[in-house]
Parts: sequence; C-alpha cells; structure tokens
Amino acid sequence: MKRILESRLIPLAILLVIASCSISNAAQNASEDAEKYICQGKNEGVYWPTKEWKTAKPEEVGMNSRKLAKAIEYATDPRHKTDGVAIIKNGYIVAEAYLGEFQKDTKHDSYSLAKSFTSALVGIAIDKGLISGVDEKLCEYFDEWRCDDDMRNKISIRHALTLTTGLKWHEDWVNIDPATNDTIKMVYSRKFLGYMLDRETIHEPGKFFTFSTGDPMLLSGVISKATGMNAFEFARENLFQHIGISSVRWDSDSQGYTATPAMLHLTVRDYAKFGYLYLNKGKWEDKQIVSEEWVNISTRTDPSVRMWKAYGYLWHVNLPLRLNAKDSNIPADGYMAEGIMGQNIIIIPSKDLVIVKVANSQGRGMDLVKFLTLVLDAIDEGNPATSPKRTAMMVESLTPKGWELHDTVMQFTPENLYEQINGRAEYYLAYDVIGMTFASFDKSTDDSIFINLSIYDMGTPTNAFGVFSGERPLEAPRLKLGRDAYHTGANHYIFQGQYYIQITAADNTDELRQVCMDLAEKVTDFLQDSGQPVWGLTALPETDRVPQSVQYFLVDALGLDFMRDTYTAKYYKGKIAVSIFLSQQDSPESAQETVAKFKEHANLYGKGVNTFSEDGVELVSCDMDGSYDVVFQKGRLVAGVTEVKDKGLAVEATIDLWKQLQTE
Repeated sequence: MKRILESRLIPLAILLVIASCSISNAAQNASEDAEKYICQGKNEGVYWPTKEWKTAKPEEVGMNSRKLAKAIEYATDPRHKTDGVAIIKNGYIVAEAYLGEFQKDTKHDSYSLAKSFTSALVGIAIDKGLISGVDEKLCEYFDEWRCDDDMRNKISIRHALTLTTGLKWHEDWVNIDPATNDTIKMVYSRKFLGYMLDRETIHEPGKFFTFSTGDPMLLSGVISKATGMNAFEFARENLFQHIGISSVRWDSDSQGYTATPAMLHLTVRDYAKFGYLYLNKGKWEDKQIVSEEWVNISTRTDPSVRMWKAYGYLWHVNLPLRLNAKDSNIPADGYMAEGIMGQNIIIIPSKDLVIVKVANSQGRGMDLVKFLTLVLDAIDEGNPATSPKRTAMMVESLTPKGWELHDTVMQFTPENLYEQINGRAEYYLAYDVIGMTFASFDKSTDDSIFINLSIYDMGTPTNAFGVFSGERPLEAPRLKLGRDAYHTGANHYIFQGQYYIQITAADNTDELRQVCMDLAEKVTDFLQDSGQPVWGLTALPETDRVPQSVQYFLVDALGLDFMRDTYTAKYYKGKIAVSIFLSQQDSPESAQETVAKFKEHANLYGKGVNTFSEDGVELVSCDMDGSYDVVFQKGRLVAGVTEVKDKGLAVEATIDLWKQLQTE
C-alpha cells in the first residue's frame, strides 16, 4: 500500500507557516566545543561510501582543523537552529555535528531538497529512453490537459524543470498567508497533482520564472506514467539502491503520487551520498547512475527559456550570483539543492567538496555566504591539488565507451618516475614534478589500438606551464581547453593549473581524434585549477609577440646555469623575430649579481662587454662572436634580448622591452 500523508498533512502545513525548535543544552554549548565535531582518521585512498562513509582528519585531505572548527562553531550556533551538518572533502567526512535530539541516524525532512532528486529522476528516465527528452509536452501525459488551443499544451518538461510553466502560482514565505499561499493550499488539498492540473496559465511557458513548489509536482505524474511506477518506487530501483541508501521515506498525496517537490526523508549522510554522486558526474563505483551529460545540463541555466540566472533544472546554480556574493571566495562552479528552513546540499567540484546542512531555522537563518567562506578558508590553498588517489579513481572512471583500461592506473613519484619515462624524467624533475598518473586504454575490439593518458602534477601553474611550453611546437594548432592546449594529430597536450596533461594515441584516425578530444575535455574538467597566476604571462608585453612563443625555465635558462625563474619569448621587429628574456630576482641586489654574471660569461665566451646608456637606460651589450645579447636591470627584473645579429636592432628591441615592462 502506498504511503499517504494523513496525520502529517496539517502538521506539515503548519510547519511551512511557522517552525519551532527547542535548543538543547548540547546545542547551547556547541560554540564552546566545536573542535569535538572535527573528525579524525587517515586518508586511506579511494573508496566509495556505498556501505558507510569514512572520516579523516582535515589535514589528511588538505584542510586546516583549526580553521574548519570556526566554520563548525558558526554552523552550530544555537541561533541558527542547525540540526545536523557534515563536510566532505576528497570523499572523506572531515567535520560532522548533530545537535539536540537529532542524531546521525535521524531522518530529516528535505523540504525543497527533494526537487533536485526529482531532477535526477527525470534525467535517469531520459537516459533509459522512458522519456524522449525535456521538450516532451505535459499534455501528452495528462488527460486533463487537451493538446489543443489551451496554452497549457505548450508546457514541456523543460518548463517544469526550470519553473517557467507560466501556471498561476503564489508562494511567499516572508509574508505567509495560508489563504493565498498555493503550496499550503496544495498540501491541504491532499491531491497534489490534481491541484496542479487545475491551475490556469497566465504567462506563456518559457517566458516567465516563478519560484513554484507546484511545478515539480507535475513531474511526479510524468515519471509515474512514463515508468509505470510512482517516483519513489522509481527512485528506489534506479537511484537509492545503487548509492547505498536503503532507509528512506518519500511521502505521497492521497492518490499515490510521490510528493516530488518535498517530503523526502533521509539522514544527513544519505543526503551527502546524493551530493557525492553529482560531484562525481553521476557515476558511482563502476556504474553511471545519472548520465554525465544530464549532470552538466541540469546544473546550469537553460538559455532557451527566460529564467533566473541562478537556477538550473531544479538546482540552484552559479553560487556567487545566487548568494549575492560576487566578491567572495565561493567558486562559480558551485551549485546546491536548497530547502526552506535551512536545508542545503552544496557541491563545489573545483574544491572536491560536498556540504550538507539540515535545520529548523526561521527567518533568514544562517548567513550561508559566511559559512561557506569559513569552510573554504579552511582549505589549504598551498596544496590545492586533487589527491593522487582520487585522480586515479577519476582516470579509471573516464575509460571511453568501447574501450578497456589496460592493467591498472599507475602512479609515480619523483623517485620512481624513471621507471615509466626513462631519461625523459630529468626534464620533469628539473621543474620539481610532484607525481605522475598514467593509464593506457585499449579498444575493446582491437588491443593494438590504444590511447595513453599521462597527468603530471607539477605543484604550481608556473612549473606546469614550463613543461607545457617547452614541448609545444610554435605551429601546433591550439585548443580551447584548460588554460592552454594544442594538438598534433590525435595527440592532445593541455596546461590546466598545476597539471600538464598528455593524451597520445596509436594512430591519427578521425575516430581516435574524437575519442582523445572527449577524454581531454573530461580530464580537464575534473582537475582543479587554483587560479594562481603565471607571473611572466602577464608581465611580458603582448604587442608584436610571436604566438605561442613564451616559455618558462625554472633552471638553466638560455643555457646559463645562473639563470633561474626565467621567461623567454619572440617578438617581431619588422620581419625579424627577436628573442627576449625576462627574469624576476629576489631583490635588486640579486638582479645586480645576475647582470654581473652575464658580463663574466660574455668576457669568458664572447668578444667582450660594453656598458652604455641609451634613452636614459643603462644597457650591457655582450658581443657573442657574430650575435649580440643586450641586458638591463629594472628593479628586481633582469631582461634583454639574445642572439641578435644586428647590434642596432638588438639595442632598439631592448629599449622597447624596457618601456613596455610595467611589473617589478
């Protein structure tokens, strides 16, 4: 027998109007002992929390326990009436708090969190071919709506997902009036779907956004009719069981239709599993539960309709805009499920972060921007990389369709990198490589056709740019991937934050080029970019610069053992390409020492040195027996031109460089 809310209908409506929660002694003391909510444990590598979540000390996953305790202290302030909160970083719970009578195994009402679950169910039904797509018309599912001249015949699944059906709806949780609030009236009607089917259209579908708890209820009917089971049954079979959620309740109306806008009941840890599923692009263990395409589409705005730019398919997206926090440290790739009275499932892919908070707050409740800022401040930005073992898990999960992972994903440290790339390891070691992840994929029908994936963690974007730029041919076609990328045939090379990615193929067929491109996009999308700038790319002038000519050398730039942290590039002077260099020293005194070493080198290996002033700039000209190097110091900078055959051109190019350099 389907669960029907009888005794809970009126209490729920009352809760929607006004909520009360007694503050226990434990909650009152929460701010005094927030540190007890900080988890302990080791990072044991990649795992899936299907049976149970693992906990880890924040430092094990790149977070600061002391700073994280401040976030928990704020979240557990009795004024916020928080019931439970869990913070998951790199797949491990690093902080978890339960207050008052609410415990780890206590289920909490989802309120509108359920809308995002409903979005997932629609995606799964589309993935399975049970629904043809988001542009299917709702009138095809409901006899009450005739697909004729009624404006409701234009309403599609897309409109229900984006809350742009145009149906008449009033929902105000600031000035609450049970007589006019359609959500409360729908609950009292006990026929939630029937209440929605009686709505008239007052706006053209897709042209007007109205936050409506009713629109997602229409999807309950769609799912039931498309799948032959109600939404809860469909969720049990196709979502919950796959991610280890067994104890769950999702209430229905008096006609047996699942209350898809709300009334889902899960524990904090089970809400976190749903967030973790989306963090992993819909994949769980070795199974794609929700297609990656649906995860991507549903967590961004739909440009085909006029909608709120902070809303997707029943998800709140673009968190800086959604939370009016454009100047905060909240990443733009963050999105969340949200419910009234303080319910949140927050996913921030670039930080490998899932946060769940449940509460019974009134009014404004917790300042979510402040809470998120405190959590994000606890992440050690000095170590922003995705964990190596999580990277390995990601690589395995990205095995192309119709391909197989050859053996296992392998990982190497600086100490054993030689085992994989032999003498080439010296090149990466010169840029202080931290580690390398390698995988080889074979085509299922022909193992002689393969693709190799290598991900080098270089520690900083500057070092990653160094190895990337050192291997890049000037004429290589560029790609719009990561910070920069290029390809040679089917082979792809990407600079993404502190990572240098190589994807090489056995051949250069159209099929392999497409598979490699798809793999490159997915890997780049997964790997975090700290946003740390590469100084030389902004310091070097852009005017007349030869495209893709900038290179970075951590050591031995220009073949000189005293030149470190140096950028080189080529610039056009008329039809001639002139080579320049730029190095930033620790101090003006260090810069003077470097110029002195230039003089020593020129006197030893060239025909001598000439120091002179040109346009008020003191220059050092080094005659290198057939070509000229001209060097200058500007504060901490040492810069100049090299290997120019015409001395006059060399001086002219050097003066131009002096004038254009703005950064010291």
